[in-house]
Amino acid sequence: MAILIALNKRVYEIPANLTPADVFFREVSQIDTICECLLDHEEQVLGDTPLDSIEWAEVVINVNNILKDMLQVASHYRQNRNSLYRKEEPPEKELEYVPWTATSGPGGIQTVIMCQHETVLGVVYPQADSNIQNIVTEQLVALIDCFLDGYVSQLKSVDKSSNQERYNNLEMEYLQKRSDLLSPLLTLGQYLWAASVAEKYCDFDILAQMCKQTDNLS
Repeated sequence: MAILIALNKRVYEIPANLTPADVFFREVSQIDTICECLLDHEEQVLGDTPLDSIEWAEVVINVNNILKDMLQVASHYRQNRNSLYRKEEPPEKELEYVPWTATSGPGGIQTVIMCQHETVLGVVYPQADSNIQNIVTEQLVALIDCFLDGYVSQLKSVDKSSNQERYNNLEMEYLQKRSDLLSPLLTLGQYLWAASVAEKYCDFDILAQMCKQTDNLS
């Protein structure tokens, strides 16, 4: 369904001898459009399906899995193959590196994850049973990890000595979005998941809030 939505957005005709998937993957340079279309499909199903239907929760779990697996593979590839994209002679001025997993804007991965974050915690979580809550929270934490990992890679590429203002602005964005993503987990009492990400990305404010809320019992 998401592939058909993507093709319709691009006004592609599907030849009789090809499937929609054939045409979509032929245009692999525009594969990022699938993320938007997954969210469009998810929104439609959530709006059209009764809350007590199995499909209502399944569509979110499936979209989470697709996004998570796709982003984790992309991140793994970047970490293990980044030497392939380095120039033999380093440039006079190091350029800012924006990985695909850190792209913003209407169709950017950051935007997609923020939208999914809102859907999971604002729409699905309050209506779901404890089993579904645990599943979607674990998936969401994996997406948050991809989001923050991309930001860290971008931050590391900015030369503070020659571009301090850019670094400071980017760091402020990162810190704010990190808080925006993790704070709701505390509100929902998902302390273990919040702690795992906060420790990895050195969010000491979240850790301090968690200790205060739990009286340091954990």
